[in-house]
Amino acid sequence: MALDTADCGLDISTPQIDQELKAAEVVVEVDKIRVAVYFEHAIDEYERFPAYKWSVVNGDFDKKGILHKSHPSSAFTSVSQPLTGGGCLFIRYGYSHKMFKAIFEFNPNHVQMSELHGHLNLLLHHGYWSLLKRGIVTECEFAVDIKDAKFHDYLFLDRKIRSGSSGFRMVGSDYVGSHRSNRNFLAYDKRKELLDHKKYELGHDKLRIEARIRGAYRFPLKEIAGFASPFNSLLVINRYAFAASAVPIVSKLREQLQHNDSCLQLAYLGLSPKHRLQAFAALSAMKPIWWQPETIWANFPQSHFVSASTNWLH
Repeated sequence: MALDTADCGLDISTPQIDQELKAAEVVVEVDKIRVAVYFEHAIDEYERFPAYKWSVVNGDFDKKGILHKSHPSSAFTSVSQPLTGGGCLFIRYGYSHKMFKAIFEFNPNHVQMSELHGHLNLLLHHGYWSLLKRGIVTECEFAVDIKDAKFHDYLFLDRKIRSGSSGFRMVGSDYVGSHRSNRNFLAYDKRKELLDHKKYELGHDKLRIEARIRGAYRFPLKEIAGFASPFNSLLVINRYAFAASAVPIVSKLREQLQHNDSCLQLAYLGLSPKHRLQAFAALSAMKPIWWQPETIWANFPQSHFVSASTNWLH
């Protein structure tokens, strides 16, 4: 029988975390997207790609691009074209499973739509509309940013994922799931990441949680606004409430973390199914007030498909 969270006896409103973040600014967005287009009948479209490759390499656009080295036996060619918005359009094209295809990868947050449309007009009959109509999302990163939240104040657990790693926690990141799996999460200190890699001081703390989906989760690009939230089974846990809890099943998890040098995800998976139910109920009572996955995800379609500034599908 699952443990009733009302009986956990936890004070999860710790002043240093939740009271400061009751009105936390939480933003959800697409951080990276990879879209495949197949050329079953439009071979004349596919024939445009080699010419585009040389335009990238020869610097025919505002910035000179890169032709990536590939294995001699590879049937694919890869190029990267820098964009003025600070991002990059990565394109990989070739022949596989008796069909020509091209894969487009970009970050919508670093794209000027007029520029992206311009490149796609060179490659597809109807430019971006062809990508929207025919594209299949093969990999996507959905990101949630929580302003003023500190990475080290929280732990992360997903009840549907069967692997995890805490090896990078000391450097400001935490994996839930394997990077090879079809669905995983990466939580990290966004402020630290910007300072370490771009020498940019954000000026405030920011926790980023990325849901990465691929493989079995592929879907048509035109249906992205209706994509089901990948965050629903993810639990964000107040680390101080976890450390202070006297609930027996939580104490057992703490012992495993201390003695086995494990991560919370693996410690949770080491429990019996009955004890997992109890643990998840107890841990759910420790989530910060701002972690409401359903409410957060409700803002996703509006934030990306209605706002003029980020309306990259229109």
